[in-house]
This record gives sequence, structure tokens and C-alpha cells, in this order.
Amino acid sequence: MPSKQKRQFETRNPERLVSNFRISLIADCFGFRVSNFTWRPRTVTFVRVIVFNHGYTFVLKATGLFSTLAFMSRRFSIEVAKDYFNFASAHFLIFANGRREPLHGHNYQVSVGMEGDLDRAGVVLDFISFKPLVKRVCDALDHRTLIQTESSTIKVRKKAKEVEIVYKDQRLLLPRGDVILLPIANTSTELLAEYIAKQIKRKVRQNFPATIRYLEVAVEEARGQRGIFRDEF
Repeated sequence: MPSKQKRQFETRNPERLVSNFRISLIADCFGFRVSNFTWRPRTVTFVRVIVFNHGYTFVLKATGLFSTLAFMSRRFSIEVAKDYFNFASAHFLIFANGRREPLHGHNYQVSVGMEGDLDRAGVVLDFISFKPLVKRVCDALDHRTLIQTESSTIKVRKKAKEVEIVYKDQRLLLPRGDVILLPIANTSTELLAEYIAKQIKRKVRQNFPATIRYLEVAVEEARGQRGIFRDEF
């Protein structure tokens, strides 16, 4: 039976020590029992793991720069959140119990984030060209009543000059030009964020040769209160 010994290993390749960002995998792969794990992100520090196997004690020490994750490749993203990415619109929600809230309005604020590859100029997307695109999407919703057309609780009938919304025994008539019919189940901030993201995605694909991987859109209806949609591009 070998005597208990302490061994220390150093490496500049943390991926060999910490696979798939989970230190527990070391134990799974090599049959070790992890007794201690130290990780200080966002500083120049180390991962120190003490493991035991067949009477031996190993100290694994990985040195490197830990920013967001030490073992991830370089990733770049942009975010735009301008004051003029806004729209003032009326709407009503249908709650989970089927109740309709009264028609009311919000001053919505939109922010957009994108993750992707850098181009030859070292940018993910050109801010100067991208900001007007987002503004046009927001302007298309401004000063309108937003009506969900995929709700099973209400019926929407389009007429030449009017839009009729029927909810139970209630009937709401609105001028056709004052209404935007949205192909969504509800006008929550979450689903509005998804709708706006789809519009932005389509326009970016038409106008930019950029390689985008992820898109995130946030729609704020009141200060500190927002819905967020994130998806692969």
C-alpha cells in the first residue's frame, strides 16, 4: 500500500483540468474525490483542486487570466439602448385566468444586444447603420393600439375602416389606422420583445453581411420593469 503523498501539477491549459466548465467532471472522469475548489473570477488567479485517489493526494494548480470564463474563447457583443428606441402605444393583456385588463398605454423603451464575429474593421455591427434600423422598427409601433391576433380569448375582425375586437360580451371598435395587428398570443413585454427581435433579425439579414450568433431584445414598459427575449440568430 503506497504511503500518502502530496503531488502538485501546474498547467497553462485549464481546459485539461476543468472540462465543460464543471470541476465535478474531474472526479467523474478520473475517479477522484474533490475536497476543495477555489476560483476567483475576473482576476489573475488560479484553480486549486485537491483530489484523493488510492491514498494519494494531488494538488492541481492552473494559472491563467479569468475574465468571464477562463476556458472560453474570445466572444464579442454589442448593445444599443438609445432614448429614441421608444414607442408609446396602447394595449391590453389577457391574463392566465382569461380576464382582460382595461385598455391602457405605456411609453415603451427598447434595447438590443447582439453577439457575433468581428469583421475586418474589428466590429460586430456598425453602430451608425444599425441604430436607424432599430428606430424604424420602434417607430412602426408608435402611437398605435397593439392588438394580439393569435389569442384564443378574443376575436378580431378587420373591416375597411374599423377593427372590431370581441371579448365575451364586450365589443371594442377602433379606427383601422389606429391599430396594429400583431401575430402574437398576447401583448406582454416578453412577446413584444420576441416580435421586435424577429423584425430586427429580418432587416439585419437583408442589410448587413455580419456573422451574428445571438440576438437579445428587451422591452421596458416602466422603469425597472422589462421583458427580455434571447435567441440564436
